[in-house]
Amino acid sequence: MPTELWYPYTRLLKQKTCPYKAGHEEHANNMNIGNYAAMFNVPPDFLGEWRLYYAVAATRRGKRFEECMMIPVTVSEV
Repeated sequence: MPTELWYPYTRLLKQKTCPYKAGHEEHANNMNIGNYAAMFNVPPDFLGEWRLYYAVAATRRGKRFEECMMIPVTVSEV
């Protein structure tokens, strides 16, 4: 079993390699990725619905681009 942090997400992607075409989206519902709350010692106050934002910056043809992804998550146990 790979231990890379993003493996539980990336293994579910339909497209496994780059490049991705502009506007490419993939969706996953009710994905069980284990108890990350316990791994990161999240306090019980953090139980509930959350949105994680992940920003990526890259330089393409000499111009800097920033992209942001929002990932809805549920912390249901700690």
